[in-house]
Amino acid sequence: MDKDLVKKNAISGMVTCGIFAVLSVVGFICIVIFDPDKSDIPLFGFVFGILLITCIFGMIKFIKQLKAPEKVMPHIAPANTSRSSYYNAEWNWDVAEANYRVQHNLTGELTEQDKDMIWKYCAAEISYFIAWLTDKDLMYKDHMNEADLESIRRREMTPDDYLIGIDMKLTEDDVIEEAWPFFEYFISDGFESIDDFIEKVSRTKTDVLSDKFTEKENRHCNFVFDWAFYDEFKSLLDREYKDYLNG
Repeated sequence: MDKDLVKKNAISGMVTCGIFAVLSVVGFICIVIFDPDKSDIPLFGFVFGILLITCIFGMIKFIKQLKAPEKVMPHIAPANTSRSSYYNAEWNWDVAEANYRVQHNLTGELTEQDKDMIWKYCAAEISYFIAWLTDKDLMYKDHMNEADLESIRRREMTPDDYLIGIDMKLTEDDVIEEAWPFFEYFISDGFESIDDFIEKVSRTKTDVLSDKFTEKENRHCNFVFDWAFYDEFKSLLDREYKDYLNG
């Protein structure tokens, strides 16, 4: 779920709660003034009171969402090196955070801007693959947002932003069936040429690495996706894909 969408929904919820709260107060006042049978006022007071309390609690909830949208964003999963038939970029958080902190000399609590950048570090490696899958028309259109995929093709949206929007996970349901074997091979075994590419991109960004993880782990999670390098990646993976199909 996107932060902007969370905030937009929170504002809509606040407006709706505000309208119902005002209507409940005005409605009760009108009944008190104009209802000749005063005996039913306690009943209406109870009904409108419940409605008003509900609106107040709803308003508080939406205000909290507006102030802290990340609380309904994807939960940070612990680091894990296992990758089966899907890729969960949340698993990269520990490595990405460690690299981000050492690069920016950060200690203590992270800001929301810091967390947004760390999510992009988490998504960097797989983002190149997502862009390639989109260009090759290998994403499962019935499961994905075609408008977003077209935006990636036109390079108006970055694949890391797209991945964040689908909860940081790329699964077999996202990729057409004929590409599953290659997808699983890319995730589990990988290609030396792609490892070399990722290391090259990493080195052009920074040589400041966390000492908590291996250099290879660090190199895959210490930068953000960059279209300037994508064409080289596409050429490499096109060749690997062709060899894979012919092999």
